[in-house]
Amino acid sequence: CFEKPIHAIVLLCGVNNVLDPRPTTFYRDVHSLIHSIKHHPKFGSIDKDTPLLILGLPDFTKLPFLPSWPMGWILGFRGRYIQHVLETVI
Repeated sequence: CFEKPIHAIVLLCGVNNVLDPRPTTFYRDVHSLIHSIKHHPKFGSIDKDTPLLILGLPDFTKLPFLPSWPMGWILGFRGRYIQHVLETVI
């Protein structure tokens, strides 16, 4: 297992998660990842009280490097939907 204790686990989703999967695929992948983290033998040294921090998606309509129309709007809409799917998983 791990030589040093694990104090927290952080899961971060981003633009690739908004662009790539269908919502059902995203749901399945996140659910499977969380289950693997909690139950995989390699992570046996993880205490049951170790926090699993899952960060939400950014508001893509506010990112200055994306043109507001159409990319910012489309990614913003899709990001809000994927955020909802993420919240459903957890």
